[in-house]
Amino acid sequence: VANRIETVMMAMVGIHLATATASAFFLPDKQAVSSLYGIVNNVILLAYYGAPLSTIGQVLSTKNADSIYFPTVLINLINGVFWSVYALAINDTYMLEPNAIGA
Repeated sequence: VANRIETVMMAMVGIHLATATASAFFLPDKQAVSSLYGIVNNVILLAYYGAPLSTIGQVLSTKNADSIYFPTVLINLINGVFWSVYALAINDTYMLEPNAIGA
């Protein structure tokens, strides 16, 4: 488990470093930087919302959902709903799309 956590953390650091490097040296303006960060963060957010589904194979084979930790799913739902409502209020599609999917 520790190796898996370390691998995920290193991947996240790499993604953020690549995004920061692209933003600092290759993107022409603030709008392009904002778009890149919006896309990268949406991908990360979708992975976050999909994390409880990592045990879906076990659920389907055993026909038992005990391996899905309910408090995590509930908090993800509440988080997605709140961020979706906020995104609708400020009319931000980058924020709305992944949160609505997660909710």
